[in-house]
Amino acid sequence: MTYTSVFGGTTIYPSDVSYLSIALTVDTPLEWPLESSGTEDPAARIIDVDPNASGWSITLPNATLTGAGQTILFNNVDGTYSFYIKDFDGNTLATVTAGTQWQVYLAATTTAAGTWRVFQYGASTATVQPSALAGFGLTVTGSTLSQSLPVTTFSTTTTVATSNRAAALVWDAAGSGTLNLLTAASAGNNFFVFVRNEGGGDLTIDPSGSETINGAATLVMRPGDSATLITDGISWYTIGLGQQAVFAFDYTSISVTGGTVTLSGSQLNRIAYEFVGTLTSNATIVVPSTIQQYWITNATAGAFTLAVQTSGGTPVFVNQGARIIFYCDGTDIIAANDATSIAVPVVISDGGTSATTASGARLNLGITSFADAIVTATTGASVRTTISAAASGANSDITSLTGLTTPLSVAQGGTAGTTAATARASLLNSYAGNAGKVFAVNSGATDTEWIAASGAGTVTSVNASGASTGLTFSGGPITASGTLTMAGTLGVGNGGTAATTAAAARVSLLPSYSGNASKVLALNVGATDTEWITATGVGTVTTASVVSANGFAGTVATATTTPAITLTTTITGILKGNATAISAATAGTDYVVPGGALGTPSSGTLTNCTFPTLNQSTTGSAATLTTARTLTIGSTGQTFNGSANVTWTLAQIGAAASGANTDITALDQDVAITATGTIAADTIGFRGVPQNAQTAAYTLVLSDAGKHVSNTTGGIIVPANGSVAFPIGSAVSVYNNSGSSQNISITTDTMYLGGTATTGTRALAQRGVATILKVASTTWVISGAGLS
Repeated sequence: MTYTSVFGGTTIYPSDVSYLSIALTVDTPLEWPLESSGTEDPAARIIDVDPNASGWSITLPNATLTGAGQTILFNNVDGTYSFYIKDFDGNTLATVTAGTQWQVYLAATTTAAGTWRVFQYGASTATVQPSALAGFGLTVTGSTLSQSLPVTTFSTTTTVATSNRAAALVWDAAGSGTLNLLTAASAGNNFFVFVRNEGGGDLTIDPSGSETINGAATLVMRPGDSATLITDGISWYTIGLGQQAVFAFDYTSISVTGGTVTLSGSQLNRIAYEFVGTLTSNATIVVPSTIQQYWITNATAGAFTLAVQTSGGTPVFVNQGARIIFYCDGTDIIAANDATSIAVPVVISDGGTSATTASGARLNLGITSFADAIVTATTGASVRTTISAAASGANSDITSLTGLTTPLSVAQGGTAGTTAATARASLLNSYAGNAGKVFAVNSGATDTEWIAASGAGTVTSVNASGASTGLTFSGGPITASGTLTMAGTLGVGNGGTAATTAAAARVSLLPSYSGNASKVLALNVGATDTEWITATGVGTVTTASVVSANGFAGTVATATTTPAITLTTTITGILKGNATAISAATAGTDYVVPGGALGTPSSGTLTNCTFPTLNQSTTGSAATLTTARTLTIGSTGQTFNGSANVTWTLAQIGAAASGANTDITALDQDVAITATGTIAADTIGFRGVPQNAQTAAYTLVLSDAGKHVSNTTGGIIVPANGSVAFPIGSAVSVYNNSGSSQNISITTDTMYLGGTATTGTRALAQRGVATILKVASTTWVISGAGLS
């Protein structure tokens, strides 16, 4: 059956097409005739191909849609250009050059690509197809063979197979791993494979059995290392084992704010790390568990710590502002510098100061104690004190002068004299050319009113200014060592008594009454003469009205007697439970002391007493406490007397009973119930799942039952039943509110991973949620999303 390509305009759909002509201007796929949709060319037994350029391809149909034995002859009718024949998967089977003919037939149909046999018609010399030569490390590119290096990544322990010859194996897991080698004998001499560690931990190359690699039992490739592994059929070797250029030494600065920061990607193998930023929580830097050195500078701010550790290792802390060299031994981070190995203080001969203080260091380096006080002084006054110098100008540093050879002049604050006599003479004023006298104060004009310069003279008389009968003083009292003689008396208006005797002074100071100056007013008296006290002594008051603060009146017989008081008053008491005694002003039968409890007062009679409380009052004489009274509480009345106590029921006071009860019929939805003991799992709980937010390692407490704990770092600890006895049926949810995994661990009890027999600590992935359910006194079950 003849078929012309759709590109030529004729379309038929027979079950078997004998001939097809194709003007090849694009890559063209073929279909089996019975499967043809009419849009693609059928696979005819003979196909003439006329390409308009080199490089076009014809793709064979899906081999699984037909049977073995299908045969196709391709004839390149063009004299210049070639084309390719490819299987259904795009693999090149043959390159059909200009003017040549190639036969293909289908040998197997187990895959879409199938197994095709290829040979050339009319070849005058033997010709080998590149596709027939392709193998390990070789692939077909057009009409030629090319090197092939397929890349395979792996993140779990893997064993090299013979099919991996000339392949590249790349480790890309976050942690450490192992690549097991096949036996050198099975690999054979000339087997090779390329390996690169692109992960975050060490990759161990482990030969089979006792075989070696580079003469060692294993080879550790650190992150960034790469090598070609080859074998001679007996042992393994590396060719071109290389490390990244930054592996030897490099520096990086990383900004952190807190939480867990795991080094990854370009942050790995940088050796010198500076951590900067303001911490809002404690920060933990996690490094790979590989042998490596770390030069750490903590340049962060904020009142939080920064620690470095391997995953699961022991953290070491770096103080803010500190620089410390660490190394990892493959398990833990260890400080490389140990301060205890250096003798301190460092002696001068070793470049130190042999001192532990700044002052000691200066003295040890040759500064004297005298000079030390000067070089450390912060003010000029301190320096002057040290060197005993006085300040210039007006000052208080100079407290005395000794050894002057010339006396200070008066202008300089001195006396201009070297003796007391010459000093006085220098300071005296002259009078009428007589330098031996000085003016007396308020003196007259005679010579006797002067004081001789050579000593104190005698003033025989003084004429005072003012009135001739006395002196006028101001500014203070008069003091004298002798007697001041006056011609008269000093009046009251001038601060005196206007008297020369004590009796006359008292009379002078008393107020007058009806012209009788010998009497003084008594307190609150009337108008008779007998209501006065004489000036010469205490007289007798026969009557007096006395009003005191306590409000009672009495009669005073004489000024020295104590009045008799008659007291009449009313005492008001309050009768209530266990009332204490009411103290009376005067003990007697007119008063009662109700010292007993409510309902059982002591016996007695109140002659004048008021009870204004308990909705019942009794006032009057001869009222006794044994009389029955009615006590009203709410709307229910109770009777009490001298022999019966009052009984109040819960219903009467509107209270609910403690313990299990039916008194509480409803709870307001806004009321929060706080338990001081254990809340059983089948009692009232939460309508939601309240949050307990944490930012560090946290141990569950009893009040977490029914809640969810949100934590940003540090993990969650389930306490032992012996320390926190959660009731069976208690459930606590945990949310990992961070970008790194956190552990959920248990102390001495058992915690199963739901659906397994696995127990112990579980890892909760970032943003994961897990629920822990207590199923027995010491047994918990945990399940959730992101749990491993």
